[in-house]
Amino acid sequence: MTTAIVPVDWTLDALCAQVDGDLWYVDLEGAGTGMERRTAIRICGDCPVQAQCLNAAMRREQGMGRKSRFGIWGGLTPTQRATLDHTRQEAHTA
Repeated sequence: MTTAIVPVDWTLDALCAQVDGDLWYVDLEGAGTGMERRTAIRICGDCPVQAQCLNAAMRREQGMGRKSRFGIWGGLTPTQRATLDHTRQEAHTA
């Protein structure tokens, strides 16, 4: 039996669904990836569902370290999302 993956409604409007998905998962720390990273972030910046994407990533990755995060989500790199998560956690404990 095969289980179909049903997209979340907002993902149907995502610009990333219209281009090569590998663009969002380049080796962000490696050499020669600057152009791909900038392209992915630029596309995210124009995306009508950028906020929903970032919120979904932050919920999914909550409490994870940088090395457990992958790809560009909501226009942010794994390092940027880890920093944002850390800042949010500090705000909740203050």
